[in-house]
Amino acid sequence: TIHRLVQQALVNSQNEADKATTWFEETGELPQSDGRKTGRLMIEADGVMLSLQRETTRKAEMKLGVAYEGWQKVGKDRYRTVNKTFHADMTGADRFWAGMTLKLHQKYDLSEAQYVVGGDGATWIKEGADYWGGQYQLCRYHLNRALCQSLGHDRAALRSVQYHCSCGEHSAALKQLQQAA
Repeated sequence: TIHRLVQQALVNSQNEADKATTWFEETGELPQSDGRKTGRLMIEADGVMLSLQRETTRKAEMKLGVAYEGWQKVGKDRYRTVNKTFHADMTGADRFWAGMTLKLHQKYDLSEAQYVVGGDGATWIKEGADYWGGQYQLCRYHLNRALCQSLGHDRAALRSVQYHCSCGEHSAALKQLQQAA
């Protein structure tokens, strides 16, 4: 009974979200917003492959996104994200980003913020940076993996490039990568 009631509630909620996203895609009109101001929004996205049961296609990608304003220190070398907003959908990239826009617009005045979109290098996430008119940033895990593949067994060069990247000294890191190439 509980499972059936939850399913009914989710169907109604999903139908309302689909109608709002379709309206936004067709008209470009955004609903009323709380109008919270922020200078920058960090948006991270990733896809998770799910196995489907009793469907014609065996797998589908669930697109996930989280946006936040920044980080707050909570202890020695520990931080937490501030004002998180989540969005998930099993749809195409354009529809996902439209849904994320609606979700963020409910909370924020999106006209003045700068956007940094981060992810693992997937095309649909890079397109999100264009959608938002922001910058794309490869996530730290995938950046380190690419650096390890590029620099091979030269651990000293790897640590040096990572250090320059973490300090914001991008020109020094690029110079080292060019020398290694």
